[in-house]
Amino acid sequence: MSADASHADETRAFHAPDGITILPFAMPGLAYLSFVEGRIPPRPEPYPIHLHGALEQVTYVLAGRITVTTWDAEEEKLTAFDAIVGDAFVTLPLQTLAFANTGPEEARVLFICAPPYPPDNGDTRLVPTHHAPTAEEMTWSLGRRQAAIDSESRSNAERAKHAEIAEEIERLF
Repeated sequence: MSADASHADETRAFHAPDGITILPFAMPGLAYLSFVEGRIPPRPEPYPIHLHGALEQVTYVLAGRITVTTWDAEEEKLTAFDAIVGDAFVTLPLQTLAFANTGPEEARVLFICAPPYPPDNGDTRLVPTHHAPTAEEMTWSLGRRQAAIDSESRSNAERAKHAEIAEEIERLF
């Protein structure tokens, strides 16, 4: 595990399905969450509505101002709010979400996701409207969550094997 600081890596940037630019951080050793910077340039229309199957996402605003539109499951209605520098909010699996940046400057946010955001964008779906989860989406989400659990189990087994090898090497030397 590295003790060095890490910066958002522009050379590894990619676009999420909603069009937001994502810059990963090199964070070796993180097995259960991902940590990336999102860059949201200003534009007149909102970014597309999307949802995640298994991800719990914390969004923390670093710069700029964004308008967040989401489905409020408790109130069973659409809700919107502005988030400014220093604000954080949570998006749960199957909760629809869209960002808008109508301000003059690019907004920058940290996305902290558990389980880790998959590099193939396989946990994100674009949807046409904000809504309560459908039966099909719930089935898909359960599959995504099971896949995340299976992946964590494999990672744990690999870490245990590496620890055993390290202990054996220490005994030999």
